[in-house]
This record gives sequence, C-alpha cells and structure tokens, in this order.
Amino acid sequence: MVSSVLSGSARRTELSVSAQDQISMILKSIKGLRKKVALLQKQLMEEPDPQARLLLSKQIKDLQDTIALLERQITQIEEAERRRAQMRQQAHRDMEAEQKQRGQ
Repeated sequence: MVSSVLSGSARRTELSVSAQDQISMILKSIKGLRKKVALLQKQLMEEPDPQARLLLSKQIKDLQDTIALLERQITQIEEAERRRAQMRQQAHRDMEAEQKQRGQ
C-alpha cells in the first residue's frame, strides 16, 4: 500500500487544490505515525517485560492500522477526484454535442 501512495504523487498533479491539501495533510500524519511506530519498535526490542512488550505490540498494530486507514483515505480522495474529472469531461462533451446539433 505504501508504494501505491508514494507512486501516486505524479497522479496528484491532476487533483484539485482542495484534494491536494487533504492528501498533503494525511501524508504528514502518516509520516508522524511512522516515526511513532519506529520508536515503539525500538522500545519493543529493548523491553524485557512480556506484559510491556505485549502492550507495545498492540500500540504498534493500532498505529499500523491507522496508517492503512489513512492510505485508503488517500486512495478514496484520488478516486473521487477522477470521477469528478470524468463527469466534467462528459458534461463538456455533451455540451459540445448539443451546440453542434443547434448549429446544424
């Protein structure tokens, strides 16, 4: 999932400013969450107490689930923007076809 989000940066140039802003905010959140995951993983490696290790593992899993959710949000935003663009293009084509019919 991570690679698809990162490779989507080229596609994002076609998105509206609002969608780009949303995606940028989400990506910043993901970056922060990944840093937290890395810190927790480091703590997990150093933690001798099994109960604390279990708690850290759960926290890591929860953060990873949150990251996956945010990545899906990005995908949904991109898909919604593509649908809007397709609808605009279709409306433009319909309008042109209507104008041609009127002109004949």
